[in-house]
Amino acid sequence: MSALKFCFIISLMLLGCSSRQCMDMPHLVKYLENEDNGVCKAEENNGFKVRLKYRPTDFIVQQQMQKGTQKEYDSLTRHFSNYLYFDLQITHDNKDLETYFAANQMDFAAQVSYLNADFANGIKLITAKDTTDVLDYAYLRSYGIGPSNFLLVFKAIDENNFTLEVTGYSLGFGKVSIPFTKKDIDKTPKLNLTLL
Repeated sequence: MSALKFCFIISLMLLGCSSRQCMDMPHLVKYLENEDNGVCKAEENNGFKVRLKYRPTDFIVQQQMQKGTQKEYDSLTRHFSNYLYFDLQITHDNKDLETYFAANQMDFAAQVSYLNADFANGIKLITAKDTTDVLDYAYLRSYGIGPSNFLLVFKAIDENNFTLEVTGYSLGFGKVSIPFTKKDIDKTPKLNLTLL
């Protein structure tokens, strides 16, 4: 076997072992939705379903990319990997929260305002050493079409075990605590992107 061929085979083996699996968007979305993978979990309480799903940094980077170059991807990845992203979905009897507010004659405008701002105060990331508030938060109105959706941003952590706590006493579901492990998050496949 020639030296060049040998080096090529060794480099392929090293690259294959050192990187995580890559998936296209549809397969990665399926992976994230599968609760057996440990990155999507739900809890039901008093007719409410609270669902938390890890959102990979690659999703955020892809949304922010403008040029599609490797240099841009690397720069954005360095920046956004300092944070941990989760999608929070909440339904009541399989309907979004706004439908629930309207059906129960609640002050609709005040409740939507609460979801846009003050609800974030009750969302925490808890480790054995610390409890941190959500750094950034976005409520994405569904207008009755699907679940109520929120994007949560936390500072990245080093500890393996953590819990996301969502407090919704004013909504009617009390407090929900859902455990995650960084190990499950770290083994999430990368998004297969075509870069220039």
